[in-house]
Amino acid sequence: MTYAYDCHMHILPLSHIPLSAYLDFALSNGKEEAFAQFTTQNYVVDGILKKKGDALNLVNVFERRPFDVLALYEDDLRATYDGKLDPVINGGGISVKGADKNLHYDRLVLCPQVMDFNLPKKLSTYYSDAPRHDIMEQAEEILSGIDEYRKKRPDGLLEIRPFIGINPLNYGLTYIEDFLNRNFPKKHLLFGKKAKFSGIKVYPPLGFDPNPDDLKLREKNELLFTFCEEHKIPIVTHCDDQGFRVLPLEESFKYTSPERWGPVLKRHPELRIDFAHFGQQYNKNRSSSGGLVERLFGGKSKNPFEAFREMKEYRQYEWQIEILRLMREYPNVYSDMSFGGSDKECWVNLKSVLDRASDDERKIYESRILFGTDWPLNLVKIPSVLQYWHGFAESGLDSDFTDRMLRVNPENFLSGKKP
Repeated sequence: MTYAYDCHMHILPLSHIPLSAYLDFALSNGKEEAFAQFTTQNYVVDGILKKKGDALNLVNVFERRPFDVLALYEDDLRATYDGKLDPVINGGGISVKGADKNLHYDRLVLCPQVMDFNLPKKLSTYYSDAPRHDIMEQAEEILSGIDEYRKKRPDGLLEIRPFIGINPLNYGLTYIEDFLNRNFPKKHLLFGKKAKFSGIKVYPPLGFDPNPDDLKLREKNELLFTFCEEHKIPIVTHCDDQGFRVLPLEESFKYTSPERWGPVLKRHPELRIDFAHFGQQYNKNRSSSGGLVERLFGGKSKNPFEAFREMKEYRQYEWQIEILRLMREYPNVYSDMSFGGSDKECWVNLKSVLDRASDDERKIYESRILFGTDWPLNLVKIPSVLQYWHGFAESGLDSDFTDRMLRVNPENFLSGKKP
């Protein structure tokens, strides 16, 4: 039995998304959000406001029950909605066209990222307490949807291995310990029935700081990291400068940057971590130092966008370079190509990275890159997950590396095996 993997996709029930907190932040920080939309392709706000058709397609998926989301993904890959593109799921298996040969797999493993949207904060609204979004309630709803898929589609070709989100900084040590022991029994097996989840999801733009200066807060993270390192439980961290953000730009950049994980990996060198989205930076003026918005809107220039154009801090690949460095230094650092693969430039950049690397570096990188889609969030850029898979097949990557991204690397990442 051979498996292909989509290591990064989502099941996002609309009732669990903190729209009030997200919109409250955006509306309360108008200048900064205007700048963010001017300089990025923010796939929550900008996509919805500027691309009505795509936004409706995305909301269409958000409104579905977890089982229906899984069924939709499978039906989409069967080309149920598209009469022009060849199906990816056909003939009882998964087919992907490689550059020099076609690849075939028996089943497809999906890794939904269940995000911790519980935000203990006050809002500027009359009802100032933020609605509760309990991570375990959301997780149980998604697990029930997975069970429903197995029952209603016994011949379906999807295996579902979800990652559960947590921001340990929002909880006490007792809760975190109980959370880990409940969801990850000591014998954590990839295809076993004992573990409910295959890994952990963390999300810096929602307030997660990998390496807080406050030692009491850091102790909470250390409980998580020590547990994951000991039991070989993989972690996926959001690593592009878009997304669900309730922090000021500079703070979000600081927490999201892979540099923030450097001290963590020094303390936990065997930690298994996937820096999602290959560290893509859409913001054309990424700065890790403070004062970005102040310089734009509080400086001498009367036109903030003129000031933006004059700045010399544009380093689109800063995070990507740091991820590659961490890959060379630590044995279990990975990165996935989700969301960014909607653009051909993403695959051109990846090929360029590999071609510029030394033989030893290339061997490391090719053993650590994972395939992912970020569906349905990528629907603000493309109409379907089928089209994303076709874009990957047309990337020009050689078939051996394509197979590594789809099969070998994910199995190593999820199972704890060495690359």
